[in-house]
Amino acid sequence: MTINKENLRTVATGTVQSGQRRAWVLTGTLWILWIAGCSGGSSQDPQDAGISQKSDAVTPDASPREVAEVALKAIVSRDKDALRSLVAVRKVREDVEAITQGRAAFQGMVDKAIPTAVSAIMSEVNWLDAEGRQIDEETVTGTTAVVTVKGKRDGKEQTRRFFLVQEDSQWRLVPSHR
Repeated sequence: MTINKENLRTVATGTVQSGQRRAWVLTGTLWILWIAGCSGGSSQDPQDAGISQKSDAVTPDASPREVAEVALKAIVSRDKDALRSLVAVRKVREDVEAITQGRAAFQGMVDKAIPTAVSAIMSEVNWLDAEGRQIDEETVTGTTAVVTVKGKRDGKEQTRRFFLVQEDSQWRLVPSHR
């Protein structure tokens, strides 16, 4: 299928067949991931790049709130390596592999999944003004958790969220709950 105005209008109005719609959604998602991944980072395997799956910054029994507090400090100091050490590496890679359905053509996106996740997590919280960001509440549901960060944006009270999952019996950050 050639991309032109008529095809885009067809997708936007929902007159395409279900399979075509899924293909367009997958293609759009992959483009977004690819563009975000091009913003920097290594295409190396997380283990080869020195990305620890176990953070030294938090204890193994740290609560989601404690992990979020360490993550907030890393974001404030712009320490991507410290934030990267808090990411659920296996879960993030599995999610990207599921989205790309294991297609070899998209292996580069899987390879860039961790730097992209770190950037997404930083961007989410950096949307708030730097002054006055604080951890508000923690909600744990089984092996997932959400920690709310309060702050201001243009003088108005706003909230953002850290999403966490348990990986290897420790709470780790993910860009979102899938």
